[in-house]
Amino acid sequence: MALPGDDYDDDGSDGGREGTDASDPESLLMRKEEEDDDDRKTVRRNAGVFNRIDAILKGHPPAERKLFWMVFVEGWSIARAAARVGVSGNVEQKFQAMLATVRKEMGMEEEE
Repeated sequence: MALPGDDYDDDGSDGGREGTDASDPESLLMRKEEEDDDDRKTVRRNAGVFNRIDAILKGHPPAERKLFWMVFVEGWSIARAAARVGVSGNVEQKFQAMLATVRKEMGMEEEE
């Protein structure tokens, strides 16, 4: 049974799309394998960046590093992340200082 959005008809024909991915399962598989390879490369590249950030922030207390991770990577608000991990004081200033350190160490400092 064909579902909406399927690229094939119930009668087995390709609807005049001979030579397209819809008529060539091997082509679909090859494209999927290429996408998987790209995904693996992205994961490895991101892991390297995340490991580098962890190393840069090594001198900060664990709760502050967790705060940075939650805000920078996971998208939490600074206030919510600070409350969750127990960081107090001027958390905005702490986060901005860590962000400036990461940018500087990674060569991403903005020109003035």
